Amino acid sequence: MSTLKDVALQAGVSIATASRILNNLDTAKNNSTRQRVEKAAKQLNYTPNLAARGLANGATSTVGVVFGPSDGQVSGNDFGLKALFGIQSKLSKLNYASTVVSGKNWTEVYQNVRSAVEGLKVRSFILLYTLVDDPVSQYLDEQGVKYVVIGEPDTFTDRMYVDSDNQLAGYQGAQILINQLGVKKPLFISSAQGLKFETNRRGGYKSFLESKGIDYQEILVAPDAHIAIPAINYYVNEFGSSFDGIFATDDRLGFALFEAYLVAFNKQLPTISFNDSDLALIAGKNFHSFDVEPETLGAAAAELLFSNNGQTAKIQRIIIQAKAPEIEN
Repeated sequence: MSTLKDVALQAGVSIATASRILNNLDTAKNNSTRQRVEKAAKQLNYTPNLAARGLANGATSTVGVVFGPSDGQVSGNDFGLKALFGIQSKLSKLNYASTVVSGKNWTEVYQNVRSAVEGLKVRSFILLYTLVDDPVSQYLDEQGVKYVVIGEPDTFTDRMYVDSDNQLAGYQGAQILINQLGVKKPLFISSAQGLKFETNRRGGYKSFLESKGIDYQEILVAPDAHIAIPAINYYVNEFGSSFDGIFATDDRLGFALFEAYLVAFNKQLPTISFNDSDLALIAGKNFHSFDVEPETLGAAAAELLFSNNGQTAKIQRIIIQAKAPEIEN
């Protein structure tokens, strides 16, 4: 692997000059010197040390990984932790570390992000959520801080993000539920938060149902488990005969409805869900969950964050399709 010293020797300049040019810290050098250094770096396949660049600018060699509030919401799962593993696996190769930023509510999340930027000098972030009118991303935009979102953002400007094709996954899930699992009267369950990934999965799901002339019915529950579980139990006891299969936007929601029906009617319903978590294994063979590849999404987010040698990425989005569950005949 070529070093900065190799580039400097080939370009006929000092190591300090080569470093300042490659890290965009010296705009006064004439064009011929800059061209020689950049040509040498390209020929030697040299990549600047991003951590050193950050320190030269007063920034830390740390990426902030921002979680939504840890409020025990029923739609939460281990997606974020798996994504964090993928992020760190990529960052370690770039000599970067990660620091987790979260809070008990959105106000705390925002304040902690500000502290990371203004106090710890963190200049790169990955957001593990999308939110309409998100104050965190608005603040990062104002500060000129680079960040990548995991999930489809609310607006499509120049925002960098990685995501699954949740519309397609919703369509495929409905297709499996109806065509392969023989469900006639499916029930859709989602949180009532209107999260982007849930909205997109619903859209794909409804599209398939409409193509088959199947009635759409749903239950929306609050994000807090102590509210959601009683609501699910009530719905099952009152309307359990109205559905014979489950489509859930998340394993925890799907598992809660799956278990409530089992307790009430001593019967397991065919279920399609997402995240391929331990809950899917516990539920057994009638519970089928898409693997949304959180580690792959995390690694892709970190790679996108530092694409083009840490400057603004040329590629604005990366789509990684979720893996559909295999259904045994």
